[in-house]
Amino acid sequence: MKFGKIFFAARLLFLSLKLEIFFTLLAFSCICSCDRFSSVQSPNVLVISIESLRWDHVGCLGYSRPITPNMDRLAVSGVLFEKAYAQCSWTKPSIASTFTSTYLSYHGVTNPPPPALESPASDDENTQTFPVLRDGFRTMATFFSARGYRCHGWTGNRHLWKSFGFGKGFAQYSARISTDNGVLERAKGIIHTGREPWFIFIHFMAPHWEYSPPPQYRNYDRYPQALSIKGDNWRQICQGKIRLSPRDVEHNIALYDGEIAYTDHMMGRLLDALDKKGSRKRTIIVITSDHGEEFLEHGGVGHGRSLYEEVVRVPLIIAGPKVPRGRKIKHTIQNADIFPTLAHLCGFRPPKGLQGLNLTPFISEKAKKPPRKYIYSEVVNLHAVIGSRFKYLFDPEVDREELYDIIEDPSERNNLAEVPKYRKIKAAFAKHGRDRLDRNRRLSKKMGRPKTVRMPEKIFKDLRALGYLK
Repeated sequence: MKFGKIFFAARLLFLSLKLEIFFTLLAFSCICSCDRFSSVQSPNVLVISIESLRWDHVGCLGYSRPITPNMDRLAVSGVLFEKAYAQCSWTKPSIASTFTSTYLSYHGVTNPPPPALESPASDDENTQTFPVLRDGFRTMATFFSARGYRCHGWTGNRHLWKSFGFGKGFAQYSARISTDNGVLERAKGIIHTGREPWFIFIHFMAPHWEYSPPPQYRNYDRYPQALSIKGDNWRQICQGKIRLSPRDVEHNIALYDGEIAYTDHMMGRLLDALDKKGSRKRTIIVITSDHGEEFLEHGGVGHGRSLYEEVVRVPLIIAGPKVPRGRKIKHTIQNADIFPTLAHLCGFRPPKGLQGLNLTPFISEKAKKPPRKYIYSEVVNLHAVIGSRFKYLFDPEVDREELYDIIEDPSERNNLAEVPKYRKIKAAFAKHGRDRLDRNRRLSKKMGRPKTVRMPEKIFKDLRALGYLK
């Protein structure tokens, strides 16, 4: 009897020890899978954004001029998204959307309503204040820095000024680097000597007007004496006060292509730095653009005025650890998807409230259906709802509607909005667009009043020289 009691007590002790070991191992496993600890094994992240790079001037997306060899090789070593869209057609709100995975009508990071193109220049316009990204929005840099990453960001684009909120989460950040080579050298410095894992964001400026590539990249310019698009004439061109001849257009496209080729060369030097350090295999690389560029396709030049394909469709390439090689994805996706996708590729759960989607199921081909039915882009009062075949544009302020079949009519010449055959399609797109806009405005209102800041005189003058401010 006494022996039985001893045996029973021994069994209880043995079971309790097993349970204790089990729960200890379970707790340890949970700790190791936690974001803060898993960053030890996480890859580096390099996001390369290229100013004004339209999708159809990239070789791996079908362009005939061989101006993007490094991008093309990277696409072969990773995943190429063939139908990617920016969330706006100019830099400041577009990059804010990429950083936060939210839409412009939600985050609100834009400029005050611009003066009419016909309005005279004003010497006191710098009395305006400009919206700042509110504290409630988490950026890619704040997300990755909280998980052990050292975050760095550089550009020469003054629209991405640190005090607009773009510097959040970065250990080093500047939007006042005078040359793309300066941006490149700072990034190379971190690659060679920075503590890993690091997160680097760079934004190259070269393909922005005035297009002025180095001499060795002017191979396609047959009319060097033609009129160039500049900060002091693009408004007049858009107004029709200055008319570009076919030679003028060809001249500007040739110089634009030269700037793209030069930027591709810079990108190649950055990839060489990764190879020299031996860190390419442990670095996720993203190539994208903030928006495209127009050359009179719809009557204007530059960007920021419309949402046609030439200004919102952009290249997107992702390569690196856990990314298959040579895959092409035809589904319609958006730059707002970059943040949650990078989070998953690095082994983290993205934060709640992002409006983009994680694309890793499509990268791995585990998901066969499109990630969503519609994506969304906007500028000023103009909004776009884009599907796999149709694209709907609307301006709720003036009751403007356009509908295009972007498969049959990729140049968006034939407006189907009033064609009876497409009434139901238009209604479905219109409902989604207005629902999305209403939802974004409600979300924005919940975030509270936007903060504003006055732009320093130096940055104001730089943006005025580019023709953005008058």
